[in-house]
Amino acid sequence: MHFDDRPLSSRACMINLRRLSCPAVAFLYILDRYAETRGWDVDDTLLRGTFFRLAFGRRKQLRKRFRHRKG
Repeated sequence: MHFDDRPLSSRACMINLRRLSCPAVAFLYILDRYAETRGWDVDDTLLRGTFFRLAFGRRKQLRKRFRHRKG
């Protein structure tokens, strides 16, 4: 995660949060509390956070596959 002095956009926040390695239930709880703290729509934040996390996991899988083929 990156911590900056300037305010982050919601997209940048989701990009930072997607790297949390915790069970899905804990991740959704964290997103829920984070949305409430930031004053964002909770449902939208849960949806966006889940999408970013799934896309991040898929990207990691693809990179692993390509590294395996290279060797």
